[in-house]
Amino acid sequence: MADGSMLTAYNESFEKYNIEDGHFTVIKQMNKAQKKNVEALGVTLYDLFYVEETLVTNDSTLRIFPDRKDVDKVCLMEGSMPEKSDEIAIDRMYADNNSLKVGDVIASTDHSWRVTGLVALSDYSALFSDNNDSMFDAIKFGVAIVTEKGFAQMDQSKMTWQYAWKYNQSPKNNIEEKEMSDDLMSDINSTIVLDSYTPRYLNQAINFTGEDMGSDRGMMIVLLYMVNFSGLEKGKTGSVRFIVETDEIKK
Repeated sequence: MADGSMLTAYNESFEKYNIEDGHFTVIKQMNKAQKKNVEALGVTLYDLFYVEETLVTNDSTLRIFPDRKDVDKVCLMEGSMPEKSDEIAIDRMYADNNSLKVGDVIASTDHSWRVTGLVALSDYSALFSDNNDSMFDAIKFGVAIVTEKGFAQMDQSKMTWQYAWKYNQSPKNNIEEKEMSDDLMSDINSTIVLDSYTPRYLNQAINFTGEDMGSDRGMMIVLLYMVNFSGLEKGKTGSVRFIVETDEIKK
């Protein structure tokens, strides 16, 4: 029941938090003309710039974004959102794994922040720092939110110029989504050179959690039947066999 509830909340989050259809990075910030040309391809672009800082506090890497209002919105789980340039809200799982809480101070070589809140970023339901990683690491990698003013004080030479997109007309199915994504990548490359390109259906930071919960459900149902099944039939060899009539297990 818990797994089903979490999976429902996960599926509803795509609309609730306006989760991106994909994102790409470029080597230098796009100018207005380049953005206009890309948006003419049938998408709306959103700035998702970030800076990564290595913390002296715990020798981990924190990917820091300015607050999001339009896409990949933030869920505040405890405390409050940062209001001052030296305040920060950090991912809840990362905080738990590093024994951090609201009120603590964290620092890199150049900056220090007071933690005002624990959050979940809708595009990081699993903390993958690199989409090519085989598994996420919520101990040595985390994501965080600061104010616009606080973000402006970050080292611009460390900036990753990332843009999220939403299709103006959503694809009807997975096949159409892949085709639209492939066409969009080709068309964007004719406008500006891409550094990386990650459509949503390939984004592990977004998809891993939902896929993991869905696969766990069938396994847990089998386990519960094994624990509670009362009509066991014992065979000659001493083995135990039973049949469960449920669509979940047949799948």
